[in-house]
Amino acid sequence: MLQVFLPMPRRADLELGRRSSALLRELRGRDEDVGAGNPSLVATELLDRLIVEAPSTTVKPGDAWSLTLTDRDWLVAALYMREYGPRIDSHASCASCGETFELSFRLDELMTALLSEAQEAAVEGPDAEGTYALGEGIRFRLPTPEDERAVAALPGEAAVARLLERCLVAAGSVDQAAPIEEAMSRIGPLLDLDLAARCAACGAEQSARFDVASYFIRALERERPILAREIHSLAAAYHWPWTEIVDLPRATRRMHVDLVEAERERRQRPWDT
Repeated sequence: MLQVFLPMPRRADLELGRRSSALLRELRGRDEDVGAGNPSLVATELLDRLIVEAPSTTVKPGDAWSLTLTDRDWLVAALYMREYGPRIDSHASCASCGETFELSFRLDELMTALLSEAQEAAVEGPDAEGTYALGEGIRFRLPTPEDERAVAALPGEAAVARLLERCLVAAGSVDQAAPIEEAMSRIGPLLDLDLAARCAACGAEQSARFDVASYFIRALERERPILAREIHSLAAAYHWPWTEIVDLPRATRRMHVDLVEAERERRQRPWDT
């Protein structure tokens, strides 16, 4: 199990004066075989399956779609770091020379820096309802995956405008989008952002996009052939049915695969003379 403390306080936790957190079970084969579609929504669906009931947490099964996007991203980041570690090694195409260069950083350090900036935001809130005040009677809440899902079919600018409309609680309009969006990004930073980067080939300074949900889902997609081989290995060795193998926790499945492969290698070694 993995307990993750969330950056944005939930209403029940505000009332109790404690930090919000969620408890996630370990990935299983069924979870790793992620479906196609919008990576942010696919990642939320995955979280919805992984969240488990616990007396010490207020995030319950079925709550994934009502989390803020910030909390969703933090949970996805925690899952990524549990499975792959905190280091991110990616590649980007240089906007100046077209060469591919490496983009490497630590995910945990990025999260700490973003939260530090969020604490400096001059916005009032959240109140007991989870809303923030910006001035001139403007009140808003932070967007959720449910909001994201509701506008997913709209084109870019229309989706942003509709998302903002859904999050406005009092006063404000899309004409004031810039300051409201700026406030949202400061108090509820997302792990979907442009990072400063430098091309190793030509030295050009530029930005590179990083989206933790897409990065995590792509990592699972790349491992599909490995998952298939692990399922086959256990089915052939133990004659377990597919349903039992894909329901094993990821670490347990891989432990048994290691045992099977070690035994196979032992049998293939020539006799010592």
